[in-house]
Amino acid sequence: MRVYIASQVGRAQRVYSYVQAVYQHRMTQTSAQRVSQKIRVLLQACSRIFYDRKKVLCYPDRPQSLFVISQIFLSLGLHITTDPSEQCEIAIQWHNTIGTGNPIFPPEPILESLAQDRPDIQILNMHCRDVSKTRVSKVFEEVFGYSLAVDPRTFSGKCVMKSDWNGLHLGEVIDCPMENLRENFVYEKLIHNEVEDGLVEDMRVPIFQNRIPFVYLKYRPVQDRLVDRKHTLSKTVMANVSDVLTKEEVAKINAFCKNMRLDYGEIDVLRDRTDQRIYIVDVNNDPAGPPSPISGHPVPIAIVRLSQAFEETFLTV
Repeated sequence: MRVYIASQVGRAQRVYSYVQAVYQHRMTQTSAQRVSQKIRVLLQACSRIFYDRKKVLCYPDRPQSLFVISQIFLSLGLHITTDPSEQCEIAIQWHNTIGTGNPIFPPEPILESLAQDRPDIQILNMHCRDVSKTRVSKVFEEVFGYSLAVDPRTFSGKCVMKSDWNGLHLGEVIDCPMENLRENFVYEKLIHNEVEDGLVEDMRVPIFQNRIPFVYLKYRPVQDRLVDRKHTLSKTVMANVSDVLTKEEVAKINAFCKNMRLDYGEIDVLRDRTDQRIYIVDVNNDPAGPPSPISGHPVPIAIVRLSQAFEETFLTV
């Protein structure tokens, strides 16, 4: 009896903690000041958790709090499990690769079996197994019809040399031609994405299958163009898709993501000020963020819009 009571008390404490976390997260996304408004937010959170209950399977790992997806799940009040035997409405293949940068993900037999046994469950990113720079460049050229990669042994001029792995921020601008190539590095065209005040502009594009809710415009000093870190970020702006990308570019971005088998993630896009073309330089199937600071908008606004896009794309029947 004592063991049973202790287990029930522990369960109640976990439920209370989760309700509190969802409520507090949703409070940061509102301007609720009055008690009645706060009660309404609490009731909405409880409705999400208990009445409109939905569970998402994250396998093999549970996303950590620094990842955008964990904030989306919290905002939507989704229950997370890493146990494939539990009932769920949706699943996502998720690997915590912090510090490794490994862009290659092996097949997960358990998820493949789940897909066969439960064809009604959508498993996000299950087939997105290679997000290396080499793969990104290859698919980009296939879809867009022009190349990002260069052969440093024959190319003349400046190019970018950077790690083929993700999140390591190992790169530099070098002079070509050169003969001594570094293993596990790629060589790409130097994109002239300079704007005013000595800054470069990167576009970070959130992807929910063929839905792009908005685009982050990220600015950093030219000398830090290859170092995408919080301390190098000068500012971030949330922009409407139609203000920064044409319909044709959006269509090709969607085709690119489809070929990459990317259901959810974020991609890095640069626009060259010389030829006015866009170049996809990176794919993130485990994006962290949102980037901070976001000029003119508090960070929670981004989470609200990302959560809406996730729900409308993957959870609305």
